Amino acid sequence: MYNGSLPFLSTKSHDRIYKHIRDKNFQRFWAMHEKNKPKDYYPDSFKRLMNSFFSAEPDRRPTFESLENDEWMKGDEAMENDIFEYMSKKAAKIAETDPNKQKIAAIRQKMFQDKRTFKLI
Repeated sequence: MYNGSLPFLSTKSHDRIYKHIRDKNFQRFWAMHEKNKPKDYYPDSFKRLMNSFFSAEPDRRPTFESLENDEWMKGDEAMENDIFEYMSKKAAKIAETDPNKQKIAAIRQKMFQDKRTFKLI
């Protein structure tokens, strides 16, 4: 969701990106994802959180309770605004091309706005 694309295509042995997760070679995994991105596109706190989600052992993955105190999840207002702006633009672009998706885009925009209003209160 952060990037607008999947982190890997499949969990099959031939997926070269997933292989880095399976081998716990997160440095290489992130290097592949950062290849055409601006410097520090993925904050270290985000990488740590995603690495924990990628764990094959369920008990090593974050719990809902631990997410409440996670450094990246707490985030900052600037990042929240950036994500809101990005998702709003993406919803608008979808609405331009498909009449059926216009309804979905309108609902998403309303949800984003409601969430944003809720957080500001």
